[in-house]
Amino acid sequence: MIILGITLGAAFANSHLSSVYIKKVFMKRTILLITSLVLMVGCSKPIDEKNLVQRDGLKFETNKETPFNGKTVSTYDNGQKELEGSYRDGKKDGEWTYWSENGRKDSSGTYSDEEKDG
Repeated sequence: MIILGITLGAAFANSHLSSVYIKKVFMKRTILLITSLVLMVGCSKPIDEKNLVQRDGLKFETNKETPFNGKTVSTYDNGQKELEGSYRDGKKDGEWTYWSENGRKDSSGTYSDEEKDG
């Protein structure tokens, strides 16, 4: 935002710069900021379920003090996916899917605040 302010300040100081230029600079900076935020939030890698620990009924990443928020996966020793889901505030939240060791889908369900819906 400081860079944006400096850029806009310089644009206003030079009266020959048009408002179109100012709008273009502002839009480019805004798009860059939004793209960066989307990539940081949307591209976070799932955490292996085996790296989460349970404390007081909530899931935490090892050595972290705040409950886990994000996606998790787990695989069997043979490499087949075992489960996939997500946590919010350390509780199961959203779609969860479980597979058997041979790769067949066993079950799935939607959770909210650790409670299975339906």
